[in-house]
Amino acid sequence: MKWDVKLEYDMDFINVNLQTLISTHKLIVTQEENLENLKLVVAFHRGLLYLAARVYAPECVEMKAWFDKMFGVKYLTVLLVIQRLHALLTDVLV
Repeated sequence: MKWDVKLEYDMDFINVNLQTLISTHKLIVTQEENLENLKLVVAFHRGLLYLAARVYAPECVEMKAWFDKMFGVKYLTVLLVIQRLHALLTDVLV
């Protein structure tokens, strides 16, 4: 998967005319949208990873300690990512 994220616009905002600022604004907004979409895809994959990982946790283990040991993340983070995954899937399916 490849994402087209580039910072290829004039960053000298002081020495340009209004039309250049308007054009640059459009480019920046497009890049923000690309980055937001990329962030959603990465969060989606992270949620899928955590869901898949739960299968490998032994039955008697405390999930909080297991995720911290295996992935170095707090279980609350895992739950929040999975919750976001659920919201993303709900938005797609509706």
